[in-house]
Parts: sequence; C-alpha cells; structure tokens
Amino acid sequence: MRHPRVRLLPTKGRAQMIYSFGGFEEEQMTEKSLCHPPEMLNQLSRRGVLKSLAIAPFLVKNTILKLVWQAAGKTPPLSVAAVLGFLRSLNNAQILLHFKNGQFGAVEDVLGAVASHREHYKPGTGPYEWMSRFNPFSDEVLPGHFLDYALITAGYPRVLSDERKVQNGYRVVLRGEHYTFITDEETVIYMTVTPEQAPPASSLPSAREFPGATPFGTFRPPQASLGGWDTGEAGKWT
Repeated sequence: MRHPRVRLLPTKGRAQMIYSFGGFEEEQMTEKSLCHPPEMLNQLSRRGVLKSLAIAPFLVKNTILKLVWQAAGKTPPLSVAAVLGFLRSLNNAQILLHFKNGQFGAVEDVLGAVASHREHYKPGTGPYEWMSRFNPFSDEVLPGHFLDYALITAGYPRVLSDERKVQNGYRVVLRGEHYTFITDEETVIYMTVTPEQAPPASSLPSAREFPGATPFGTFRPPQASLGGWDTGEAGKWT
C-alpha cells in the first residue's frame, strides 16, 4: 500500500542536525525554539546512546555476517541496530511534529519528516544502513518489515512519564519475519518474537501492552527461536 500524501519536509534554513547511534535530532535555531525545552531532545539523545550500548557486543559479529552475505552475492538482512535506528528517528520526528503543530503527526507526516533528512545520512555511517533502504511510500517501510501505525485520541491529552503533556498519542508496530518492534509517544522501544496473530496498533492502550513486549535492552530471544542464531538469520538480531 502506498502513502500518496507523504510530505517531505524541508530541511533548509537554520537547522542543526545532531546525530546519535542510528538516529537524528533536530533543533530549530529560531526564536520559536526558545520556547522548546532543548533538554528534551538532549535527554532523548543520551537515552539512545546509552541504550545502544546494550547491542554493542553484537556489532563485531554483525560485521562478519555481512561479509559472509556479500561474499555469497546476497543482500544482507537489516540488523536490529538499523531497525532501532529507524524507530528512534521516527520518535524524534514525532517530538518535533508535536512541538511545531501541537499534536503528533499522521503516518504520511511522520514518514515524510523522516525521509526529508535522507541527504544527511552518508554511506559508511550507521544510519545509512536503514535510510538507504527506507521506503516511506509502502507499508513495507524497511525490507521485510511492515508498519502498522495508528494515531490515538481516546484518553488524551495526558501527561507522560517524563512530564511532557501531549494532545494525542501514536502506536507503532513494525512487524518482521522473526521479530516485531513496538513503540509509542513514551519513546521506549520494545521487541518480541513475531506472533502468528497480533493485535492491531490501533487497539493497544500502550506499546508495552503488546503481547510479549520487552524493552529491547533486555530482550533475549527464547531458546525455541535460536535455530538461525548463528546463521544469516542472526543478522536480523545483530
């Protein structure tokens, strides 16, 4: 399914890009930004860097696996680090959209916001792995990963755990063949083994209530799913 109304937001002007592991943040250097607490984005950046340390031990193994796939003439699957990078960027874009517009964006708005920064991701950098394969015009936004996105208004406005007040909410379910990733306006990213049947994003009270959802920093695949752990399938984790 295509999203014909995806809006590619301009990145010209006095904007500063702050890169973190697998994601970006943007601080608009305008008078309006003086009303926006920059510590919010700085906190998100620190959170992303700290959480990325949880998967750092797997990166060396991932490099070896990529070389094996390339030697076989195949395109390596996306790493979990790359998928997490996309989701962090989506969450960051939503924070900016809420600040600018007073509410979180529809799917075409947030995917357009993420895609509009494509030129900032250079070959050889961590985020390039997912951005170079990102398709904002399809439900399959990343190869093998299908997006279920919903804006939520019931129960809003509400105050989040970090004391931000938001006018609406959103739920993101990114379903892969082996693993599913879930997040919402709290910006915590959860993982679980992809279930045979899953509730739609629109039905979730919060991301953490997706069946089996575990914060990615503490997620470990169950023993039953380790069949491809030391093969190419492991690239989906590392």
